[in-house]
Amino acid sequence: MTRFRRVIDEGAIWVLAAPLSIWAAHFLLCYWVAAIWCAKGWDEAVRMRTVHAGLTLAALAVIASLAGLARRRYRGELRVDEAIEGDSDADRNRFLGHVALMLAALAALAVVMTFLPTLVFRQC
Repeated sequence: MTRFRRVIDEGAIWVLAAPLSIWAAHFLLCYWVAAIWCAKGWDEAVRMRTVHAGLTLAALAVIASLAGLARRRYRGELRVDEAIEGDSDADRNRFLGHVALMLAALAALAVVMTFLPTLVFRQC
């Protein structure tokens, strides 16, 4: 248990890469589903939208949990222009939390933007 807690709380940089990796997986899955759906000739676009909506909600839920982790790690009020210039372990951890929170927001926006074509286009 101590090792698991350390990986999450102290200087782990996987929290930086995870939100963008989730967006990439969401992107690929959505476009693979659309490609297979259209290649098979299935006309029910409503079901494809439902699958895409499910994938989008799942990705947003995971990104939100990672943003919550980053927020706990950040331990401050969110200011985009804040300078974190200290050299202590706490300042480095706070900086990583701040960057992870911003990357989670970017990934959430990217997931929503990936879902938008599903809503706009009516046919394959």
